[in-house]
Amino acid sequence: MSDDGTRADRYRICFVGCSDVCRSPMAVAVLSKLATERGVGHLLEVDSAGTNGARAGESTDPGALYALAARGYDGTGHLARQFDPSWIAARDLVVALDRSGLRLLSIEAGEELATRVVPARQFDPASHGTLDVPDPYGGSHEEFDRSLDIIERACAGILDHLDTSGGRAALTPPAGADARRR
Repeated sequence: MSDDGTRADRYRICFVGCSDVCRSPMAVAVLSKLATERGVGHLLEVDSAGTNGARAGESTDPGALYALAARGYDGTGHLARQFDPSWIAARDLVVALDRSGLRLLSIEAGEELATRVVPARQFDPASHGTLDVPDPYGGSHEEFDRSLDIIERACAGILDHLDTSGGRAALTPPAGADARRR
């Protein structure tokens, strides 16, 4: 174990949304399940947080739980929390779910750690240059499903770029991917 309580041999990924009650816990559930199905779940440590703490301590939104359960994911047991900028150094990858979060996290990361902060849609082959995963908070089941579609593609893309050949996971970005400049 490292000083921050994480397993040093795992690739650490944190998904960051606005309040950590919809998109980010959905991404954790999706990536965790997909990684387990691909046999690399033991190489990852996945968590989430929000850029603001307005909903800290709350459970995953019922609409997100419904969308996840309908596709066989377990989103229960999550409690929202606010992202702490010091976590950037403790994560291998910080995945922003929208442009505003990406900007904020990139500023907080500074030059030294900026490569650790990426947009989720960088790994979505259907992004067409769009950086935002739409926030379904307060929306219909269809809106949650649309966001979950994007999250599933992005999480599959992350795993497609995960290199486990060295005994420890490492991410190789998609070719030509520097979406922060778009």
